[in-house]
Amino acid sequence: MRKEYDSYGGTFYIAELEEKTSKTEYDAGKIDNFDRFCASYRQDPFFMHVKISNELNDLPKETQWFGVRHTDGTYSVFFSMSEGFFRTSFYGKDGKLFISAITGDSGVSDDKFYAYYSISGADFYALAKTAAKSISEKFKTVTLREEKRVPEFSKYFGWCTWDSFYEKVREEDVV
Repeated sequence: MRKEYDSYGGTFYIAELEEKTSKTEYDAGKIDNFDRFCASYRQDPFFMHVKISNELNDLPKETQWFGVRHTDGTYSVFFSMSEGFFRTSFYGKDGKLFISAITGDSGVSDDKFYAYYSISGADFYALAKTAAKSISEKFKTVTLREEKRVPEFSKYFGWCTWDSFYEKVREEDVV
């Protein structure tokens, strides 16, 4: 895999295959100083589930993103990519990280694609936010929540709706 570094200290991993294919798997190797992970994976086409474990082998197929706590107390986050013809996901096997990449159509193939993004540091939540920002800037396919305008009609909603919009709720707004 070829590496492409961003300005935030993260890395995009780019697969460059010997021949075009519509489906491939890649052994990304062991994760150094691995302690445990928290992952979000697709259990079925419409719903995501969470998995937490201290064994990389437990990382389920169709993992879309996951965070790792290392033995030294630092963290890493890993995000799969959906770019070009390919959609990637992660899974663990034999104590190693594997990447699965598919186009979803045996008639559509390529030999180069962005496989995943990772970044490491001390603050897990800041890493996840930085990863989303870097991926958004790179591919211009998503707008981050803090860049979106909240519609005017949302001020008429109740508590649960405000909460689901991730708005800051003040006492004077509720009373």
